[in-house]
Amino acid sequence: MEECGDIFPEQSNVSDENEIKIIINKFLMDLPLKKRKVFMLRYWYFLSVKEIMEECKMSKSQVEVALFRMRKLLKEEFEERGYIHG
Repeated sequence: MEECGDIFPEQSNVSDENEIKIIINKFLMDLPLKKRKVFMLRYWYFLSVKEIMEECKMSKSQVEVALFRMRKLLKEEFEERGYIHG
């Protein structure tokens, strides 16, 4: 997904990949259930914003803002750990 292009590290070795999985899992578990569902529907199941709107009973702007903020938080997490540079 292009919208996540600047979040994930481009090059990593196997130990980095395991650490990245741990970071993402912790990030997801720390999210409120509704936000976690929105994130998973978009980036795991590849649903469109419209489909997420219908599934979660949210407006388009609510979905888009939630996704934007979650991407920003995840990017900040990777930056703090030195995987990407802002």
